[in-house]
Amino acid sequence: QGHAARWPLSLGAKFVRVVPMRTTLVVALTLVTQVSSFLAFFLPLKIVILLGSEGMPKYFPPVFEQFERNVLVVYLSVATVGFFAVNMLGERLIAWITAGATRSLLARSHKLVLFENQHEVAGNGYQSFSSVLAGGIFAALAFAGISFFYGELSVVILGYLALMSSVLGLGSLRSNAFREYVR
Repeated sequence: QGHAARWPLSLGAKFVRVVPMRTTLVVALTLVTQVSSFLAFFLPLKIVILLGSEGMPKYFPPVFEQFERNVLVVYLSVATVGFFAVNMLGERLIAWITAGATRSLLARSHKLVLFENQHEVAGNGYQSFSSVLAGGIFAALAFAGISFFYGELSVVILGYLALMSSVLGLGSLRSNAFREYVR
């Protein structure tokens, strides 16, 4: 079991050691694209709610009250398109930086080409590592925000995670079928 965890950590450490700036940039851009993607799909819901209501809904942020309803619809629509554009631009930049980082990693490894699409596989591996790292950072920042604003909810989340980890751990220890199902 320990070997399964060491290999990805070793690979991730090599990525960070060989291309540290690119890895940091890809992780930061991935965070930006995740947030902009969320907002690009979340804001249209706010627009529909706003269009379907008589006035300004009470649960909207107080800063929205300074705008007339129709003006706010336009601003939210423009913001939606803007966040979508930021998401698309970020994804393209990530692909471009990942391609350069992959070339650097392969050049640094001095390995023979073992199969035809080795470059693509290495690029996918690097991008997957960066996405997982960014996802972990995003989850940690989101949890920190929830803990700051809603302390009780963070306790519930931690309790749920502890319970599920225990169930998965005990189930994996006691049953080969359960372990295979989880795997």
